[in-house]
Amino acid sequence: MSNTKKRGADSTDPQARKQAATAGWALGILALLTTVGIVAKVATKQPVVPTSPEPVPTVTSCSGEQPSVPLRDPGPYSAPEEAEVDTSHIFVATFKTYCGDIAFKIDPRDAPEAARSFIFLAQRRYYDGLTFDRLVQGLGVFGGTADPGYTMSAKTGKPFAIGDLVMVDTEPDSPIRIAARFAVLTRPVRTGVAGVRIGTPLDGSDAANRATLARLLQQPVDGTTPKEPLYIVHIDIQEFTRD
Repeated sequence: MSNTKKRGADSTDPQARKQAATAGWALGILALLTTVGIVAKVATKQPVVPTSPEPVPTVTSCSGEQPSVPLRDPGPYSAPEEAEVDTSHIFVATFKTYCGDIAFKIDPRDAPEAARSFIFLAQRRYYDGLTFDRLVQGLGVFGGTADPGYTMSAKTGKPFAIGDLVMVDTEPDSPIRIAARFAVLTRPVRTGVAGVRIGTPLDGSDAANRATLARLLQQPVDGTTPKEPLYIVHIDIQEFTRD
């Protein structure tokens, strides 16, 4: 009986040792690549930046450079004749300002004399480049002038409501007389404004009107006088036949 022992395949067989070495190298390279991949992934991962809340918008200045108004006709004027404004039509007046637009529907039948005066002057760009020169919290904004060259007597018209456009009485101690002075009201006043309502907020524009008025009324004032000019860039007038 032979006493020779069978050697294991992993002892001294050259081929076995070569295969084992190759397998070891492969495992080592795989481990290295895995480690490098993890490190690279960690290194390139973008840090999480905490988001901050949206900033609260602040009221922007309603003042700006004095608008160029080459087409403005400063007058003086004579009081407009009835034929110069067709009071059988409906008008839309849109104030263009640096703080937004304010749009009104004007039905001249409600206050023929006062509406005719305002439309007559606006169509001649009389208001372009003038200012809102008085801001009264809880009342409204005022602008225009008291002397376009004439005054007109006017009937009282309908009661005031929030957002109305009113031609202001220039001679409070006498029967109502209007010229080119106006107010846009922020409350339905019974005192504080004497004049004639000529316009109401245009359908669909009430929210935008209120936003513009709010911005105007938040401008710095000295008493009720704005510290910076609040220009009326233009008043656009559109005319429509009645349905």
